[in-house]
Amino acid sequence: MKEINIGKKIIEKRKERGLTQEDLAAYVGVSKASVSKWETGQSYPDITTLPVLATYFDISVDELIGYSPQLTREAIHRVYTSLAEQFASKGYEKTLQESEEISKKYYSCFELQLQLAVLYLNYGIGAPTEELKKTMIERVIALCKRVKKESGDSLLIRNANSLEAAANLFLSNIVEVIELLEDTMIPTQEDDIILAKAYLMQGKADKAKETLQFKIYQNVMNVMNELITYLMLFITEKDRFEDIKNRMLHIADDFDLVNLNPNIMGNAYYSIAVAYMQQGQLEEALDMLKHYTSACKKLEYPVKLQGDEFFNMIENKFVLYDIGTISPRDEKTIKESMVAAVKDNPLFLALIEEKEFKNIIKQLEKL
Repeated sequence: MKEINIGKKIIEKRKERGLTQEDLAAYVGVSKASVSKWETGQSYPDITTLPVLATYFDISVDELIGYSPQLTREAIHRVYTSLAEQFASKGYEKTLQESEEISKKYYSCFELQLQLAVLYLNYGIGAPTEELKKTMIERVIALCKRVKKESGDSLLIRNANSLEAAANLFLSNIVEVIELLEDTMIPTQEDDIILAKAYLMQGKADKAKETLQFKIYQNVMNVMNELITYLMLFITEKDRFEDIKNRMLHIADDFDLVNLNPNIMGNAYYSIAVAYMQQGQLEEALDMLKHYTSACKKLEYPVKLQGDEFFNMIENKFVLYDIGTISPRDEKTIKESMVAAVKDNPLFLALIEEKEFKNIIKQLEKL
């Protein structure tokens, strides 16, 4: 984070021009002692002097005082990562206070504001009290509304709308979710295909491959997430349920998702196990919990997206779009949640005396 530091900038610019403190003082119309105090941080130039200095050095007043209303994507990533770590090390109260100060300092940096909203949603869900949880989720909504109203950036607006809907869903504001999303489900131009064709016309085949490969990866993951949710709508229709499950697992096998993205497969196996318990199919539920445990064992920390032999050109995209890290939680919290998901779910009580179920719990606890 860049702090206001006029003294260093004055020293830098004065030396660039080969000026002494006396030279600068004479130009500005102050004493040499005044310039010396500016440079050592003992005092600051009068506000009316700032434009004079900035003009003399041929820079903006913002550059003179070392302030920028915007942050680079790399800087935003560093802010997000730092605050995420602080939720665990410093606690919620201090971290929220610091994040609010950063939000105010870069009030017009809307990409940062949206990332703060993501941060609040990720950590608000696991906040230690219901009151704090509600406060953080409401802050997500407020930030998203401002990004949508003031940013003027179509991509940020679309992402903010989706994030606002997710926050409202968490608060069970169902009407708001529908109002936000119902009319947005319109097919959009496949820009990635157009871009890939343009790269080919330039003779840049590798760029075309990278563009489409990344899009295919996104589509596969989106389809899996959608199928998991869709599957749960047919728990009482066993034949349809099995058909959807089988299609979903075929896709997973074809793309080797248990190795490519064990996180999404863990979610898939767990969801199927829950559904089987609701159907009274205990053996099938146990089998899915075994697969869930195997997927959990494949996770590496910190949990990140990755490529493989098929998706061998996508990792640069993860870096470019800053989406490689898929969980803001620390390793200990993730592992505890994996155990709790099985051990503390009342749906699995009917399995509690089963030897295989006890073994599953032991394996999860050893992660």
